[in-house]
Amino acid sequence: MAKRYAQFALRGWVLCGVCCLIVFSLTPLICSYRPVIGGVLASADWRYIFVINLPIGVLSSALIFFLIRKIVKPAQPPHPRPHLPTKSTPDDHSSFVSKLLRIDWYGAALFIAGGILVLLALHWGSTEGWGKAQVIACFVAGGLLLVVFGGWEYIMEQFEEGHKTPPSSMTYTDAMIPLSVFKSYDVCTDFFIAVTK
Repeated sequence: MAKRYAQFALRGWVLCGVCCLIVFSLTPLICSYRPVIGGVLASADWRYIFVINLPIGVLSSALIFFLIRKIVKPAQPPHPRPHLPTKSTPDDHSSFVSKLLRIDWYGAALFIAGGILVLLALHWGSTEGWGKAQVIACFVAGGLLLVVFGGWEYIMEQFEEGHKTPPSSMTYTDAMIPLSVFKSYDVCTDFFIAVTK
């Protein structure tokens, strides 16, 4: 058993070294061609600067899907639910359907909508003026949606701890951002530094 772990660690160490060697050897090449490529794209149309990321992203996603997907850690089992008997927990927690059932769709929709409205208000406020009705409306609506998101995550935590019984469609749903995360001093400090930086 120890020999197997040693071989696995050695392979990982060698793979990491090879990847670092490739990255470090390509860095001077990339740094020398980057201004040339950026200048050509900017002279054609500055919007192409953002488009150049698309093929790289598609290639990375394909490589991750086909190569790394088989070696990553499988899905974690659902959290034990006090309101459910043990038999009702799905046995195959790595199936596609069980993964979809665990996503907090309502929380994600509230968070995305609130975040987009706040970002839109910040953008419009900087370009069109902070006193405009659309800027104020976006700030108010986005802020309200983010407050509703916080309340929703509190309700999800109550479901997970068994204080409330969830609807049948949300029996296995996990909270998008568990509020218990914010009980950690380190998480709160990191969040404060990231926001105020």
